Amino acid sequence: LEFRRVLFRSPAGVEVFVIDGACTANDINMAQYDWMRLPAHSTLSLRSREGLVLYVKLGAVTSLRAVNG
Repeated sequence: LEFRRVLFRSPAGVEVFVIDGACTANDINMAQYDWMRLPAHSTLSLRSREGLVLYVKLGAVTSLRAVNG
């Protein structure tokens, strides 16, 4: 089977909710009903072998910042 890959880049953060199916998001396995939130200026790389249905909200978390450490 072939993998499909999608990239999201958002200067104001991104939230993803897996409605159906499964994927790998930034090297983290996600299944149905999993949720991920990323801070501003993040890149989200999604890969799915079987396909999936997502809810994606861009610009959702403008006040969330990444912390290095």
